[in-house]
Amino acid sequence: MDLIWLIPLLPGIGAALKGLVGIRYFSRQTAALVACAAMAGALGLSIYAFMGLVGADGVTSHDVIVADWFTALPLQLADGSIGSFEVPWGFRLDPLSGMMILVVTGIGFLIHVYSTAYMHDEPRGGYARFFCYLNLFCFFMLLLVLGSNFLVMFVGWEGVGLCSYLLIGYWYEKKSAADAGKKAFITNRIGDWGFILGVFLGLPVMREFLPRFEVRPQPARQNVMHALESAWREWSGRRERPKVAIIDWREVPTFSEFLISAE
Repeated sequence: MDLIWLIPLLPGIGAALKGLVGIRYFSRQTAALVACAAMAGALGLSIYAFMGLVGADGVTSHDVIVADWFTALPLQLADGSIGSFEVPWGFRLDPLSGMMILVVTGIGFLIHVYSTAYMHDEPRGGYARFFCYLNLFCFFMLLLVLGSNFLVMFVGWEGVGLCSYLLIGYWYEKKSAADAGKKAFITNRIGDWGFILGVFLGLPVMREFLPRFEVRPQPARQNVMHALESAWREWSGRRERPKVAIIDWREVPTFSEFLISAE
């Protein structure tokens, strides 16, 4: 299960190869082979990861952190202490995401195989471009379903919207296809608003999907912040401490705490 980060990476590598090299140099057979091989590898890893999760006793989720996206940032809490806010670039495998990666990679692989014949009459460069978009779509979709926090999921969400626009408007020389691509773009922007609204509305009951927020004693940074604040008050001529809206994430209930209080 530690290799779940490879599941979205394989279609991403396939898209990069066809986008950077394949459009100019790949034949139809090579472009189709690279695209289908990337999806077949992602499907195999998805089955392996899902079976590992099902076979693990007492394990309901597994998190893998690839790298730190935003390194630790000092933030002042409502009680005056200094906390550390950090966003990892990580993935989470649980029963829901496990089922979704099987759906995305399984159906995605079948779509790739079907498209090898459906798009066969396209020019060589256009053929590789189509499979580049298709691999990229699967990459962002897997990023969306495996993201361990809302920010990683939002990157996948935006990528899926971009690929929808590219695939729907693939025959951009046709006015109907270009108009359909514009409609898809506008619809995705409405979806962005709904996604962001859902994130904010879900904060009180979905704290486990937030970026990590920890309270750590950092007196040196606190002294620096007070020195900067004093300099700002002196420069601006203010005598009162600036009022800043601060959220104390420790007071936000988890989903289980919310259910208990509702009962």
